Amino acid sequence: GSVLLLHRSPNEKNFAGHSSLPGGNDEDGESPEDGAHREAMEEMGPDVPRGRRKLIDQKVTPTGMVFHTFAQPVDEKFTPQLNSEHVGFTWSPMNALPGPMHPAVQDTLTNRVGVAADMSPEDWEGMVGGLLASNCVPSGRLPT
Repeated sequence: GSVLLLHRSPNEKNFAGHSSLPGGNDEDGESPEDGAHREAMEEMGPDVPRGRRKLIDQKVTPTGMVFHTFAQPVDEKFTPQLNSEHVGFTWSPMNALPGPMHPAVQDTLTNRVGVAADMSPEDWEGMVGGLLASNCVPSGRLPT
């Protein structure tokens, strides 16, 4: 029920000091899933877990770039080897997310995953179970 958040360096131009997910641009010819794994390795070291990733969101920026957000369940928490883009990390329960949060990550967690401050324990259990289930998108569809 926890999510790994990275704390952006105060030297980063984009949302310095905010909590976010690892990520970045796909390289030419790279699938979104392969790009997500490569970015995770660049930002968290070569020992990031491998396994099934589930697409939970995609966003088109005003410049036409498409960002894909994946969830990857892991069997146990691990300690990432951070690069210079980040100064720390937190395994945070989704009902106690740290702030400030990168706005796109906050939007994904709130509007796509369904994190809300007033959720009951049953709601949390259902949401986490939905993320771990084989159906990768809680609402059934991604925006285009």
